[in-house]
Amino acid sequence: MTPIRAIVRSGAAWFLPLMFALSSWYGARFTFRLGYPAGDIAQSSVGLYVAAPMTAAFMALQYRGFTPLIRPLRITRSGLLVVLRAWWPLLLGAPTTLCLAVVVAAGAVPNDLPSWSLILIDFMTVLTAALTGLACAWALPAVVAVPLAAMLWFVWVAYGPASTNLLVHNLASTFGCCSSDTRPAMVAIRATVLLLLVISLGIGCLLASSRSARIPRPLVSTVLTLLVVAGVGAGVAVLRTSGEPLTLTATEPRTTPLACRTEQGVEVCLWPENRDRTAALAAIVGEVNPQFQRLGMNTIHSLTQANGNREAASVEAGAGLSQQDLRVGVAAGYVDLQSGCRGATGPARDQLVALVALLTGMRSDDVATRLGARAASGAEDALAQGQGSPEAVGVWFRKGLPTVHCVPPG
Repeated sequence: MTPIRAIVRSGAAWFLPLMFALSSWYGARFTFRLGYPAGDIAQSSVGLYVAAPMTAAFMALQYRGFTPLIRPLRITRSGLLVVLRAWWPLLLGAPTTLCLAVVVAAGAVPNDLPSWSLILIDFMTVLTAALTGLACAWALPAVVAVPLAAMLWFVWVAYGPASTNLLVHNLASTFGCCSSDTRPAMVAIRATVLLLLVISLGIGCLLASSRSARIPRPLVSTVLTLLVVAGVGAGVAVLRTSGEPLTLTATEPRTTPLACRTEQGVEVCLWPENRDRTAALAAIVGEVNPQFQRLGMNTIHSLTQANGNREAASVEAGAGLSQQDLRVGVAAGYVDLQSGCRGATGPARDQLVALVALLTGMRSDDVATRLGARAASGAEDALAQGQGSPEAVGVWFRKGLPTVHCVPPG
């Protein structure tokens, strides 16, 4: 069968462009650009919500041509070979199309192990969905197999990341992570890859028999169920080897070396993809440090985008953040550093952040939009009361630090 004929006969000629359009559109809707390839690719991988069920259902529908193709060839040619020759445009094209859609929606090119691992899982998920759809139609009538295959894959890609069960969540862990400071947990990646590999290879071996057309449907159903159980069991076994407790974030700290530079007397250390924000952050610190000195508050000497340096104020500098967001980030990092509570929450902390944000030059309405009217109003009152005695503002700030609510670790 010529490549053109295979593409047309399999339905790939119209199915793949449709899947690409839907997957990239759906993925782009939920992607907030960080500039961090692993984070952006993970977010845009929600295109699997569309691609996996579509592919499984379409392959189940295409099964109607499988038996006539294989029956006269069962003595000399395996069912797997027939499937590959007839439907390679879908078995290879659908996973490749989804990966391209993910990259387009993310606006990022994989450049490290975590991001390539996510692309691999996207590819294997759609490939496994295609083989599962084929196996479902082999085991059940098409009228049942088509909706069943679509429903099963939609439930898996939608329920897995939303599940509060640690094992289930980590087996479907690559959808929706990560912040710029984290990466997908490698133990979860290995477990997910193994789960998909066991199922897809098992179905491939099931098809490989030259007498596969004669295998009764109840036996196919039983084998398919056992393959799914074996895949889940293999994935769970890998998760059990983790030296760290599993979490619902399914992430671990990022280990990429920071890009550090000193500007205006301030050391700024950012992730490599955000190094172009160094000058903007240093300028904000250059504006606010004289204000701190005037009010009798500690100045900022260094900023970091990771939390490893306990002497530096932590900041966020993702590509999607505006200048006002950067100012709020510097203010939040400063308050966290001075209070000793990284990741603190609550109205007391918001009021202190609002004060520092106003000192960076932000307008009151911008502060109120991000931190709430109450926090902005309290900070403005503190500044107004300190007009006659600037040191009073510093005293007010220091008195507020003990009231900041720290988030317990873990």
